Parts: sequence; C-alpha cells; structure tokens
Amino acid sequence: MKTLAFSSGVKGGTGKTTLAVNIAVALAYAYRNKSKYPVVLIDLTPSPGTASMLLMGSREVKGMNLSDYLDGRLIDPLQAFYLRRWQIQSDEFNVVFSFMTRPAPFFRKPFEALTKQLEQRLGSMLLIIDSPPLGRGSPLQGLFDYVVPVTVPDISSVAAAAEVSAELGGRRLKPILNMYMKEAKVSGIYGGDWPDIVRDAFGEEPHVVPYDPLLGLARQALEIEVLKLRPEESPGVSSLLSYARYLLTQLSI
Repeated sequence: MKTLAFSSGVKGGTGKTTLAVNIAVALAYAYRNKSKYPVVLIDLTPSPGTASMLLMGSREVKGMNLSDYLDGRLIDPLQAFYLRRWQIQSDEFNVVFSFMTRPAPFFRKPFEALTKQLEQRLGSMLLIIDSPPLGRGSPLQGLFDYVVPVTVPDISSVAAAAEVSAELGGRRLKPILNMYMKEAKVSGIYGGDWPDIVRDAFGEEPHVVPYDPLLGLARQALEIEVLKLRPEESPGVSSLLSYARYLLTQLSI
C-alpha cells in the first residue's frame, strides 16, 4: 500500500483538507474495480475536523478513533476506522477513514503496523494523510511515499510548504496553489504572479485550484464537492478532478 500526504507545513487554512477528502473520493471511484476498499483517508488533526465531519455526514463526531489506537486502548487497529459508501448508477465505491479526537503520541512502529493491517485485511491500495501543521523534526518524517505540498497566495505559506516538503521525505508531487484569484495580481510587489512565485519555490509549475465560492457552500452543507458539483459549473471541482487524473499517472499502484 502506498502512502500519500497532503501537507502545508506549519500553516493552516490552506484548504488541504478539502483537497484530501475530494481526492480520496475521486481516487476511490477510479480504483473501485481494483479493490473493494482501495483508499483509506486519515485526518491527523488532533481534534475532529472537516474531514471527519464530511465523511461522517454529521457535525457530531463520536466513537473509537485513531487517538484510541495510538494511546494503546485498541488491540485491533481496524476498530478505529469507519466506512463511507456511495453509489453512482450501478457503481458502488467506498472510502475507509479515521480521525483523531485528541492529541496522542505518534510513533513509526504503530503507524507501520496500521498500514500493514489495512493492506492485508482490507486490500487497500492507497493511504491518504491529511497532515496537521508540521515543522522541522516531525515524527511523520520518512513515513510517506508521496507528498503533495499545498499552499495559498501568501509568501509565508509558500515558504512553509516548500520547507516541509523537503523535510518529510518521499517523492514530492506537483505542488498545489489553492484558492488562487487571477484578478489579485502581485507582480508589482514581488516581480511575478503567484504561480510564478510557487514555481520558483518548488522548481516546477504548480497545479492551480481557483478560488470557488461554490466549494464553500457545498462544505457548509456537509457535502463532498466532487460528488455534489458538476465540473461545468464549478471551476474548483474541475481543477480537483484534473489533479486526481494527474495522480493516477504518478502513483505506482
């Protein structure tokens, strides 16, 4: 099983949870014929966040979770996981997920045991991590096969994402410039627009996800955007699906 982390470094508010959840759903649909439970999503934010609420379909998030496993309260790690199932016409597909409700110690050995169980017992192919704010010396360093840096139009955000992507290890994939507003140009200040700034920081062109108010409206209703909005009506969803297609060409699954 491969591991893929979405990370913004020490910065929050970059929209990486929205990206992680939507990409997980899109890839679960794409891999539906390869495994019954192809994609697992873990939200490592140490409190119930957007990912758990979206996948639970409720603002009330309760029950056993990853915090209990990391604290040693669960013998079977799969007791910490939940299943969300969708049906599109005759196609059924699933996302397995877990979350944290409180801080818990994070060590390499329990994490590796967890991924082994998911692969052996569920046949899962990809573990997507919505990582919390991370700095230097993170316990997650070296645990991921792939890292997707996520940044927004902010100099400190770009710097933080670039720094952590170099620290985490694994293969860095195309960075995402999220919530970009083409009209808000900054070339007069920085000598280039935001895609240029991100390109210079990472050494490659970013994938640009435009600011799209429809994404926020869907999230307020606890709807997963790629399942609720059509690409023709939502430039944000169109861009998210484009990045999912890019990942299908990059992940060795």
